Amino acid sequence: MTENFLWLIIAIYFEARNQSFDTKVKIGHAVMNRVKRRGISVKEVVAEPNQFPWYNKILTGEKVIGGDKQEVDALIVCAEAAFRVEKDRMNGEFFFDCDHFYDDSIEKPYWAPSMTYLGKYDDFYFFKS
Repeated sequence: MTENFLWLIIAIYFEARNQSFDTKVKIGHAVMNRVKRRGISVKEVVAEPNQFPWYNKILTGEKVIGGDKQEVDALIVCAEAAFRVEKDRMNGEFFFDCDHFYDDSIEKPYWAPSMTYLGKYDDFYFFKS
């Protein structure tokens, strides 16, 4: 496994661990589409300012994974979703080049009106820039 793939699993886990498998895969595609478009690593994508708030918690050493069975099971499913993303991408599937998303628990981001709306899946709205 590459560092990039491990960061993809982590991104899917923190963004969508409580969502359906299909939404986890869509989140993974959005992250990988940004990686492809910007020519940077997954870690660099999640470390960009104001993108993934959970990343700042990791940097400060805040405990973000408890390690109980439920969380371990969720992490395994997120790894399976990351493998699915990789398989899809090998088959030329990129989820409509989606590269942005946000959770419906937050206010609509400033960038959303300027992008192409792709749909809502579980708690997430997906967009293409």
